[in-house]
Amino acid sequence: MSSSGKDLTIAFLLDFYGELLTEKQREMVDLYYNEDLSLGEIAELSHISRQGVRDSIKHGENLLYEYESKLHLAERFPKQEKGMQEIQELCQGLRYYGQRHVYSKQIIEMASRIEEIVRELGKGETADRKDIAKGEPSGGF
Repeated sequence: MSSSGKDLTIAFLLDFYGELLTEKQREMVDLYYNEDLSLGEIAELSHISRQGVRDSIKHGENLLYEYESKLHLAERFPKQEKGMQEIQELCQGLRYYGQRHVYSKQIIEMASRIEEIVRELGKGETADRKDIAKGEPSGGF
């Protein structure tokens, strides 16, 4: 929670799922969490009641949590970022060893690790693709 008492997880989830909200919900959630406007300020800007703003934001929050509980995109993001960084580092190592050795055990080990990372990162996506191929929505919808 921030010093204003707002759960900043919502701002993070908005980055992933904001396009799935209505324009009104997305705008109000963005103004409240990212622009740090009060409910009263948003109500004045939107020309609706403070209660209407609160209801719209709460509904948007609930949808964002629901999307994350089913799709887990925000949860997987740090792992994918770390994996991509490791891939980059391994590729630099491969380039270094490749420039100095025709055959190297380290090159083979690095290549194997890259393949392992790619498989790990693709596990969730593969399951989603199989569900879509069967005509089922991804993420358990």
